[in-house]
Amino acid sequence: MSQRLHQLQLTYRPEQDRLLLRLRTTTANEFRVWLTRRFVSQAWPLLRRALSCDPEITAQQDAGSRDAVLAFEHERALSKVDFSQRYEDCPSSLPLGGEPILASRVDLRRGPGETHAIAFHSPTGQSVQLRLQKGMLHAFCKLLQDAATQADWRLALQVVDVHKTGSAPQSRVLQ
Repeated sequence: MSQRLHQLQLTYRPEQDRLLLRLRTTTANEFRVWLTRRFVSQAWPLLRRALSCDPEITAQQDAGSRDAVLAFEHERALSKVDFSQRYEDCPSSLPLGGEPILASRVDLRRGPGETHAIAFHSPTGQSVQLRLQKGMLHAFCKLLQDAATQADWRLALQVVDVHKTGSAPQSRVLQ
């Protein structure tokens, strides 16, 4: 997919026990990808690592500070996204056909500037590549978290590991 992304949607389809990712371009082409529970559980660490590679985060000296900055960046990015806009359900064409491709492998690469390229590959050799700005990567991760929760897959899709960092800052005694 070398066209500009206009909208994306992730919905749980209980009859398939899969997530349906729909990508609509500015030219009204739509690409559809099935995401399984197994695929999501394997892709999540890559997505989380991509969120964590921001220079503002990597500049922090300790893991707690990196997680705090990541949490702040995540909330700031999500506050700028309009999740209430309805998905435009009228594609002019489906370049990969009417049936979604089944994602079996993902490639995630950092692009120029603050972009990330995500490629979803099927076992049949078809693929869909998506370029996301930093803020949209945060939004995609939020949609993935929400859809996996709706599916009741019981996956720990956390941007920041609250068990590792704790919910409250640790106090330190200086003498």
